[in-house]
Amino acid sequence: MVKLKDVAIQVSAVAALLVSMSGCSALKETFASQLEVPTLEKQVNRVAVGMTIVRENNIMSNKMQISGDAKWPQLVACDLNETQEKAIKDILYKDPYYMTIHYSEPVQRQMLGGSAAMNQLNSSLGFDVGSIAGAVADPISPLTYRAVQKLEILYGPNSRNWPNPFNFDSSAKNFLSFKEGKLKMVEASKSDAYKTLSDALIALTPVNYQKDLKQAKNDLEKAEKSVVSLKGEEGELKTKLSQDEAKTAHPDKNPDYTPLSEQEKADINDQLNELTTKIAQAEADTDEKEAIYFTLLDDATTALKSDIQLSDEQVKLARNVHIISKEVENGASEAYSAFGVAVANIGAQPILQNFPTELESLARAAAMFPQFAEQFKIRIERLAKNAIYFLPNMGMGTYYAHKQSVLAGKYEDISEIIVEAADAKAEADKAAAEDAAKKEKEAAEKANS
Repeated sequence: MVKLKDVAIQVSAVAALLVSMSGCSALKETFASQLEVPTLEKQVNRVAVGMTIVRENNIMSNKMQISGDAKWPQLVACDLNETQEKAIKDILYKDPYYMTIHYSEPVQRQMLGGSAAMNQLNSSLGFDVGSIAGAVADPISPLTYRAVQKLEILYGPNSRNWPNPFNFDSSAKNFLSFKEGKLKMVEASKSDAYKTLSDALIALTPVNYQKDLKQAKNDLEKAEKSVVSLKGEEGELKTKLSQDEAKTAHPDKNPDYTPLSEQEKADINDQLNELTTKIAQAEADTDEKEAIYFTLLDDATTALKSDIQLSDEQVKLARNVHIISKEVENGASEAYSAFGVAVANIGAQPILQNFPTELESLARAAAMFPQFAEQFKIRIERLAKNAIYFLPNMGMGTYYAHKQSVLAGKYEDISEIIVEAADAKAEADKAAAEDAAKKEKEAAEKANS
C-alpha cells in the first residue's frame, strides 16, 4: 500500500524539478537539460542560442553606435517582463520546432529513452518524472528568452526583420554575423557617437595613448580570427569522424553510405593532431597580443586617473560603455553555458550514435500527426543540415564567448574606474565650490559687521 508520506515526497521531488526549469539564469539551463530526452536536435538548438548570444554581443560591441545619450544600452540591460515573455512565446511557437515539440517528445522518449539522471530518478521514484515534466514544461529555455529579447531591441518589434537563429553553417569568416535581418537604425545623437564599444572606450583615454591602443586592438582582432578559423577546420574534421561512427553503427538505416577507410580515418586524425599544434600556437599569439592591449589600457587608465579631465558628455559615455560592457560579459557567460551544457550532454549520452534513430522518431511523429507534416519536414531537414555544422560552431562559439567575456570584463573595470574618478572629482569640485562660497559669505558678513 502506498503511504501518503511517500506520495508527498514524490510529488515534492517532481515539483522541485519543475520549479528548477523556471527563471532566467544559465544554471536553470543545466537543470532543464536533465529532464529532457537526450536528442541531438536539442543540443544543436542550444548551440544556435549560444551563437545567437555571441552574435548579439558582437552587434552591441561593433555594430551599434554608442554615445553618451544613446538609449539602447539601458534597454538591452533590462530584465524580461511578462509582456515580453508572452510576445516571445507567440513568435517562437510559429517555428516548426516549438510548434511540434510537445507532439514529438512522447515518441522520442519511447524510442530514445531519457537522460541517465532522469532514468535513475524514475527508478527511485517508481514513475516517469520526465514524461510529466515534458508535458507541462515550457520548451523555451531561459537563455532562449533572453536571446530573443535582445533580437527585438536590436532589430525592432517586427519579427519579420529578425535573423533566423537556427540558420547557420560553419563559416569562420561570417561566424559573428547573422545571415538575415535588418538592424534597427540608432536614433540621432546630440553627443559624439562612436561606431564600436572599443572606439568609445579608447576615446575616453588620454589622446597620446589612442593611436597605439587602436593598433593593438586591430592586432588582437586579427589574431582571434586566426584561432577561430583553425577551430572551424578542427570541428569539420571531428564532424566527419562522428558522422562516420554514427552511420556505420546503423548500417541498416544507411545502406548507401560508404564508411571511411582506416587510412582515411588515420589521415583525418593526423590533420587533427597538426591542427592541435597550430591552434595552441595561434592561441599563444592571441594571448600575447591581448596582454599588450591590456597593458596599454592599464597605462592609459593610470594616466587618466591622475588627471581626470572629462566633460559631462564623456562621463555619460563612460556610463553607457559600462552598461554595455557588463551586458556583453553576462551574455558571454550565458553563451558559454549553452555550449557547455551541449558538450556535457553529448559526452554523457549516446546522442551522436542515436542520431539515425532520432531522425526516425521525427518521421514517426510526422506520420502520427499529419496535420504537422510540413513542420516536421522542416525540422528534419534543418536538423540534418545543422548536425553537420554544430561541432565547428560550438568550438568557434566557445572561443569567441571566452574572449568576449575577458575583453568586456576589462572594459567594464576601466569604465567603472573612469566613472568613479569622475564622480569623485565632481564631488571634490562641489565641496570646493561650497567651501569657497562659505568663506565668501563669512568674509562678506565680517565686512558688513
